[in-house]
Amino acid sequence: MKYVFVALLIIAIVSTPVFADLPKRGPAENYTLLKSVEKSDVVAIGTVKILEGVYRQNVTPSGAAMITTDVLIKVEHLIKGKTNFGKTHIKMMILGGTAYVPDEDEVLRLDVSPQPKFKVGEKVMLFIRTSSTSALYRNYAHNQYRLYKFDYGKRLIEDDKVKMMYPGNTIEMPVELAKDLSKAFLADKDGALLLEQDIKTAALTSKTLPADIATRLKTSAKQLLGEESK
Repeated sequence: MKYVFVALLIIAIVSTPVFADLPKRGPAENYTLLKSVEKSDVVAIGTVKILEGVYRQNVTPSGAAMITTDVLIKVEHLIKGKTNFGKTHIKMMILGGTAYVPDEDEVLRLDVSPQPKFKVGEKVMLFIRTSSTSALYRNYAHNQYRLYKFDYGKRLIEDDKVKMMYPGNTIEMPVELAKDLSKAFLADKDGALLLEQDIKTAALTSKTLPADIATRLKTSAKQLLGEESK
C-alpha cells in the first residue's frame, strides 16, 4: 500500500506548476565549475547536519500534497552570497524524502528525479539559486533557497576532492582548487576562465585532473586573488 500511494502521488503532482521549473537536460557546458558559480546566487562548502522529512499539504491551488526534506548545512567556506539560517548555516528544501503521512497513517518515502539525496555527515559543495517560479518554493522554501540545476547543484566531496561536469568527462579535482578558482572568478572573471581552459582540455581525455595541472592552477588562482600560494 505504501508504494501504491507514492506512485499515485507522483502521477498526481508531476503535471502541476510545482514542477514547472524542473531543469531541462542541457549540454555539459552548463554545469562546469565556473558556469555553476556564475549562474548561482550562493556557492558554499559545508557539512550536512540535519535532514527533516515533511509532508506538506495543499502545495498547489489544486490541493496537491508533497513530501519534502529540509536540509541544514553547516557552512565552512562561503564563496558567494550569504547564509539564510543564522550566520553559519544554510537551510533549504528539496523535493522528496521520508515523512509521516497522516491520511495514510504510514511513514512513506517519495523519490523525485532529478533531486539529489543527502546524508547527515557528508561534505558537499553547493550551488544554490535564491528565487523560483514554482509555487512550492515560493510558499515553503527557506528564503527560496534551492539547488542550481537540482542534482547538479550538490557536489559530493570525498577525500578532499570534488567532481564537476565538463564536455568529455566528469572530472575530479582538489576541492581547494575548486574553492580558489571559484573565488578567483568572482574577482577576475576573464582570468579565471582562461585558467579553466586547462581543466576543459584535461576533461577531454581524463576523469581526474593531473596533480601538476591542479598545483599550477591553484597557484595561478591565488595570484588572481592577490594571495600567496600555500
